[in-house]
Amino acid sequence: MAAGLPLPRKVFANGWLLVGGEKMSKTKATGIPPQLITEHFGSDAYRYYFLREIAFGQDGSFSWESMGARYQSELADQLGNLASRLTSMVERYREGELPAGDLDAGLAKGLEAAAATADSAIDRLDFQEALAAIMGFVRAVNGYVTEREPWKLAKDPINAKGLDDVLDEAADALRAVAVLLNAF
Repeated sequence: MAAGLPLPRKVFANGWLLVGGEKMSKTKATGIPPQLITEHFGSDAYRYYFLREIAFGQDGSFSWESMGARYQSELADQLGNLASRLTSMVERYREGELPAGDLDAGLAKGLEAAAATADSAIDRLDFQEALAAIMGFVRAVNGYVTEREPWKLAKDPINAKGLDDVLDEAADALRAVAVLLNAF
């Protein structure tokens, strides 16, 4: 105000980070240096966890168990599994070259819905909802791959087009997920 500059239209404040139900404190030795977490899980998982686990602006609790569970269930078992399965199948069945295929209308609608929900949630600073929508789409893609069984399609050359469709659709979905998660 003294400088005559326009005032901010919004002010954001973060909540307290709690460990064992208590506010982190150097005095009580309840603080956890972020480097300990990033050394173990990496900086991407660190950002993901706190945006996914704790509502922006609210107090939230951290525990190693919760971080490990979220990391394992969402990042490793869902996203990591999808990426690993896809790259392995493209390498094994198509010599590392991604085939062109036809896109699945159901997954396209699912992506559209997840992107719209995530965009709307980000506008409201509801990062938990945005990430939940994105990870819901990842689960849908994993379900699609499991249902289509590309490992069985690969056994018979007559199913080559179907296999190409599954690999292309999963790769396109993974690309879209990477774009959506880039904000986080």
